[in-house]
Amino acid sequence: MSWRKLTLKHLPKIEQVWPSRPHTVRLFQFAIYTWALISKLMFLPGWFYFWGQGSLHVQVELAGRSWVWKLLNILDLQGFADYWWIAFLILITSYLLFFLLPYGKVGSAIIFYLSLMNLDNYSRTFLDGGSNLLHLVLFYMIFLAGFPHNSVKVRQSFGARAAKAQVSAFGTSAGPRVGCHFWRISSRWALLMIQLQVAVVYAVAGLTKIRGNLWTGGVALYYVENADPFRNEFLQQLILKAPILTVILTYSIVLFQISFPWMVWFSRTRRYYVFAGTLLHLGIAFGTNLFMFGVTMCLMYLSFCEDGEAKAILKQFEFKPLINWLAVRLNPNTRKVGLTSTS
Repeated sequence: MSWRKLTLKHLPKIEQVWPSRPHTVRLFQFAIYTWALISKLMFLPGWFYFWGQGSLHVQVELAGRSWVWKLLNILDLQGFADYWWIAFLILITSYLLFFLLPYGKVGSAIIFYLSLMNLDNYSRTFLDGGSNLLHLVLFYMIFLAGFPHNSVKVRQSFGARAAKAQVSAFGTSAGPRVGCHFWRISSRWALLMIQLQVAVVYAVAGLTKIRGNLWTGGVALYYVENADPFRNEFLQQLILKAPILTVILTYSIVLFQISFPWMVWFSRTRRYYVFAGTLLHLGIAFGTNLFMFGVTMCLMYLSFCEDGEAKAILKQFEFKPLINWLAVRLNPNTRKVGLTSTS
C-alpha cells in the first residue's frame, strides 16, 4: 500500500486524535509574516548601511557551495548586490499575495522566505537570536501555508475555483479539498515543530544558565544591566536601589526557563507560562535593548494559543469590505458574503 493510500486510510483517525487548529494557524501566520515584514521595513531608512555600498557586508564565498546555499545568498553573486531593492519588492509583494489571494499560498510563502533570507544573509552582521529564530519558523510555516480548511462561505463567495484553494478571512488557508492529505498532516507537524522550537530555546537557555556562576549566584542581571549594549538607566537604578530584586528576578528567570519546556504542554499551566513569558520578553525588548528578539519571542507564544481564543482575536480583524470586493472580482456572479474566521 502506497504512503498516500495509507495516509488517506488513517487520516480520519489522525484528525480525531490530533484535531486541527485553523484559527490558531491563521493568527500565527498573520502575526509572524507581518512582524517579519515590519522588521525589514524598520531597516529601510538606513538601507545604505544594510544593503548599500556603505554596508558592513562580509562577502561570502559561493564557489563550490550547493545550489540551496546560492539560492539563499543570491545578493552575494557577482553583479547582484545592487539589486537588493528587487528582493525587497518581492518580499512585500509575496506578503500581499499571501493574504489577499485565495490560492498560491505555498508559493507565496516560499518566495517570502527566500527574499527575506537573501536580505538578511546580506546584512548578517546586524542579525541576532530573534532573526535566527524567525528564519527557522518561517521555514516551518511553508508547510503551514497549505493548511486546508473547508468553508461554505468560501464556496458561496469565490466559486468552485476558489473553493479548491480554501481561502479564509486572512487568505491564510490554501490547498485543494481533494488530495490535500499531505497538507493536513504536514500542517499539524509544522505547528508542533514551531512549538517544540520555542521549548528548545528555553531548554538550552535554562540549562546554560544553571551552569553559570552568575546565574546560580543570583547576580547575573546586575552585570547585564551594567553592560553597555544592554544598559537601561531605569532598570540599572532600580537594581542598585533594591539588590534583593536582582536575586529574585535572576532566579525567577532561571526557574521559568528550565520548567517551560514541559509545563507549557499542560492546559492548566500554559496560560500562566505564556503570560509570564510575555512579561519577560517585553522586559527584554525594552529593558535590555534586544527589541527584535523580545518581540519575536512574544509572538511565538501565539502558536500555543487555543483555537477558540485565536478565533476571538481574529474577529477583531475582520476585513469584510475587502474580502467582498475580492470575491466579486474573482467571481462577478456571486452574492456578497462577509467572510470571517470560520469554525
